[in-house]
Formats: sequence, structure tokens, C-alpha cells
Amino acid sequence: MNRQRVASCGGWQQSRELDISASVTEEDDVFTCADAIEACGFGWFQIRLSFFAGLLWMVDAMEIMVLAILSPTVLCDFHLSTWQESLIGTVKIRLVLFVFLPIN
Repeated sequence: MNRQRVASCGGWQQSRELDISASVTEEDDVFTCADAIEACGFGWFQIRLSFFAGLLWMVDAMEIMVLAILSPTVLCDFHLSTWQESLIGTVKIRLVLFVFLPIN
């Protein structure tokens, strides 16, 4: 029987033994990603991670939508040319890149 000792899986602090031979069939000796998730489990950490990733994705989509809606308004109100309107979006995206790049 194939057994592996897992120290920390999905946020659990205690160690436990996983029987990976039960999830691997005799036809193919491949331990797939789905088998790994099934062996580790899906807990509160993964739920919170999925929630915050979805929230950040939503905020990014709203930010792009606001730029798309406000750009024509800024163009008309401030009498800008099209290259100046494009420059506003470009500078904003570059600033976000340079602000969050050092964090990683």
C-alpha cells in the first residue's frame, strides 16, 4: 500500500496519512490534480481564497469599466485629443503596475 505523510494540507496543522493508492486506479498509475484535491480536502482556507480572488477580479473589471465610461466624458469636458485620452488610461495602468510590482 502506498502511503504518504502530509504535514500541512489545506491549512490543517496536524499530520495525517493519506492513502493515495485508493485514488489511483490500477489501469494508469497517474496521480492527477483532482486526486490531490480529493486527498487534501477542500476547507475554509480554499473557500476564503476563492472568495477574495473573485472579489479582486470583480474590482478589476469594474475599474476597466469605469475607465471605458469616463474616458469619453473626460475627452469632451477637458477638450482633449484622442492620444491624450489614451495616455490617461496608459498612465493609470502603469502606475498600478509599478505600485504593486514591489509588493510581490
